[in-house]
Amino acid sequence: MKNQQGMISSFWASAILIMASANAAMFNDCGLSEYYSDFPSDISSVTPEQARASAAILSQSKHRNAVPNIVDNVGSGDIYAALITLDNGSIYQNFTAANETVRLLFKDDFAPIIPFAGNGWQKEWIWPLNRGICEDVLNCTGKDISDLHNIRPTSKLSKAVRASKYFAGCDLLLNGGDCMTPAEDGAESTCSCNRAYQPPESDRGAIARTLMYMDVRYDGTDGLPDLVLADCPFNAPFDFAYLSQMIEWNEQYPPTEEEILRNELVCSEYQGNRNPFIDYPDLASVIYGDPLPDPAPDRENYEVCDDLTTSAPTNSPNECDMILPGDVFVFMINSANGPSQIAFWNYEDLPGDTEIFMTDRSWSEADSSFDTSSDPNQEGTIKFTTPSEGIPQESITGRGSGLPFGNSWSTVEGAFFISSQGEQIFLYCIGALGKPVLMSGIVYGPNAGDEQFTVPERLRERGYIKLVGPYPNWLYDGPKEGSDKAELEAARKDPDNWFGTNERVSRLCAGPCSFCRSDSLESTEGQDVDTRKLILVLQRSDLRKNSNFFQQFAVYQH
Repeated sequence: MKNQQGMISSFWASAILIMASANAAMFNDCGLSEYYSDFPSDISSVTPEQARASAAILSQSKHRNAVPNIVDNVGSGDIYAALITLDNGSIYQNFTAANETVRLLFKDDFAPIIPFAGNGWQKEWIWPLNRGICEDVLNCTGKDISDLHNIRPTSKLSKAVRASKYFAGCDLLLNGGDCMTPAEDGAESTCSCNRAYQPPESDRGAIARTLMYMDVRYDGTDGLPDLVLADCPFNAPFDFAYLSQMIEWNEQYPPTEEEILRNELVCSEYQGNRNPFIDYPDLASVIYGDPLPDPAPDRENYEVCDDLTTSAPTNSPNECDMILPGDVFVFMINSANGPSQIAFWNYEDLPGDTEIFMTDRSWSEADSSFDTSSDPNQEGTIKFTTPSEGIPQESITGRGSGLPFGNSWSTVEGAFFISSQGEQIFLYCIGALGKPVLMSGIVYGPNAGDEQFTVPERLRERGYIKLVGPYPNWLYDGPKEGSDKAELEAARKDPDNWFGTNERVSRLCAGPCSFCRSDSLESTEGQDVDTRKLILVLQRSDLRKNSNFFQQFAVYQH
């Protein structure tokens, strides 16, 4: 099978020598002949399983160094410093602004090296962190989170728009959702839809080969996650999509000289391993075979996914499985001084005709299900079905009078009850395997810290909050602005960002708003501070610049 060595021009060969002479290479065995000395000489003659195993073993065994993700001095010896070299504007043939810029993924453009992080350009994980790599970005240190083959610079807004959407063409698997062409802050040939993001043509081949590398490199055999590139991504959060689209892009957009050079530098200067799909693009067809035919225009998934039978009461087999932990989170509970209410908010679009369940039963990790042996008069499960058009992201939904869909819930079994003495509550749907797919969980009350309230493994990193205190009513009152989903999730998990009260939390207005907590509290003559009226002042926010939007709420005296 032909490799890409012959594609590197004398210009790029000289560039490699200049960079290598400036700093002694960390690894000296990254030349193609030496690196692939134990690789099958004719990869097309082996089985797909043998080809995958050979690529996986080589990618894992040669991955000998991990560049730190978090350092005290940002930009010194970390991923940002590596990206300044690997994606430097000076290595692009048609760019003449020397080495003072970096190339931005999704924009097909360049940005000044400084500023970076914060309000400057960002590091973007092509295979998203929350698709099986890491949920707590500040505390993850594995090779998977710092794999430079998977990280590129991009703008802050492009990062927010792309989020963790699958990669696909704008005309593929739209699920009836609205698409923006071009994507906001993206190049002309980009497009952003409800579940998919179409990168510019200049990035499609590199993105396809990156995802294939991640699928092969991280197979669960070396203590790291088993990531799966699929067309039917049922196993959230470890599956990503869409494989067939990546097979097509790999063939349509072969490796560029810049991509080949970057692969060389990642190996020799930083990690010690190469992306074999850049060196051997035909490896994709050996391992994955031919792509599936494009689905019909009105379909939400590939036809082959229909053959995967499921008892899930969802619109299509993989709709529920694609909802990640924390995509929906509870932010308000009223369990006293009036009718009970529980309100939640969704980061992502919720698919139409999908049953959402809510239960106060305890979770059994061993059985991957809820314990139904307790008194049915004390605990139970309710459900509601999303409207056929779905529920758009950044929407409020809830159970209880006065909330959107508040009276649309029906009893499934037992007696669901929001107790003023404290309760553990879960939101879930039913996945392709007929098992509950946990979306969010909350426990509140004076005994919320007890061991009896077990945090499910799926929600351990995201989507669960413990609120210990004597209060029956709770409202999330932490940071709401910002585009980084991981930061918002970390804030939501912090009990200090929640407000507990014996008074009632009620909705004031409709419309997208973001919280701005007032420091002034109104007091009424003859009443102490605990019975005063607390107004949470909210300010309208730009829907495109802030990913967290809420309606107005206030704590009222009753």
